[in-house]
Amino acid sequence: MTKNELIDKMIADIMEDFDFKKVHKVMSMLGWNWGIGNYEMAVPSVRLLTKEAERLLREAAEHFDTKETWTVGSGGFEASAFDGALTLQFVLTETSAFNDDYE
Repeated sequence: MTKNELIDKMIADIMEDFDFKKVHKVMSMLGWNWGIGNYEMAVPSVRLLTKEAERLLREAAEHFDTKETWTVGSGGFEASAFDGALTLQFVLTETSAFNDDYE
């Protein structure tokens, strides 16, 4: 299997296993809108969610075989690649603190 075939298979498996309907339900409950064109804001359809998730996975997969973690995100989705692994997640909330902020 070539690298591209492997990446295609991994992305297909992630897309099949990921619960896009659950993400859509949460976004609908929260009124989480995306810009969907023509200056219109709306909760994205499941089809639009899957399209964006696949785009992010393909972008992350460009760094599939590096030793550094590569993460791209948009609209709540985060796709990551690291050392032969691909992941997709939908992040509802997150926060960080860095030790440099306290020096």
